[in-house]
Amino acid sequence: MTDSRLPIEPITDSGSAFAFLLGVLFNQQMRADQAWRAPHRLAERIGDITPAHVLTLAPDAFAARFGEAPAIHPFRSTMAARAYAAAELVAARYDGDARRIWAGATADEFVRRLHEFEGVGERKARVALFVATRQLGIHLAGAAEGYSIRGCGRLAELFHPHHEPLLT
Repeated sequence: MTDSRLPIEPITDSGSAFAFLLGVLFNQQMRADQAWRAPHRLAERIGDITPAHVLTLAPDAFAARFGEAPAIHPFRSTMAARAYAAAELVAARYDGDARRIWAGATADEFVRRLHEFEGVGERKARVALFVATRQLGIHLAGAAEGYSIRGCGRLAELFHPHHEPLLT
């Protein structure tokens, strides 16, 4: 069996936490490994991946950098707008630190908070919960019962031999 880990950096600061959030957003209509690498490609273009740094750029300037060839995501304008809106939301609601999305949260709260971000529906939130708890070791308050790994597709299949009752 091949390595089941996605190319997601450990979360050590607000930049890596925001990169995780952007990976969640970008995980649509592109291979998962590319989606999770995309925030780091974006950081190479703009210099930093923190919400504060993103917001130093005007939305149109950010979108232009995002869409430069090769584009960060196939949906250049939509995902650029969502990434910028995510930076605004993290700045406004989470004091600029995406780690606060899950800090002290239950699985339900984590999923609910992710739904605040445009483009994050139930499937993306479930995949984020799975990746956060299984690959990144993020501990959520309480149990994550009721969240099935079935919607996580190939990722769940790869992790399945190791999964614990946290996600059923």
